Amino acid sequence: MLYHQQDRFVGLLRSLATDYRIHITLVVHPRKVEGEEIDIHHIGGSSRVIQEADNVLAIQRHRDEVDKRKFRKFLYILKNRYGMRRIESDQIEMVFQPSTYTHTLIDYAQAK
Repeated sequence: MLYHQQDRFVGLLRSLATDYRIHITLVVHPRKVEGEEIDIHHIGGSSRVIQEADNVLAIQRHRDEVDKRKFRKFLYILKNRYGMRRIESDQIEMVFQPSTYTHTLIDYAQAK
């Protein structure tokens, strides 16, 4: 029953976005994936969420290998319907800047 309601809700969001040419951001929490990189199959709930989405982004943190008390955060581009998917790297590191409470994005594929 829950998946049916979720499918209906996602369908309504898709129609709203298409009809009014707007972008809707829906936050969906992934299943726990300790020790592995997140992918599109880790997104919880109905597969319709992924099917209807134009873009799917994920943020995941990994424990720093040098300093186990710290974490490194990464932005993953899991789906990008109209902008094409990145080939060299679908992963961008996010480095927190405490002075401005923002993140700097580091795309290692661009540095090559």
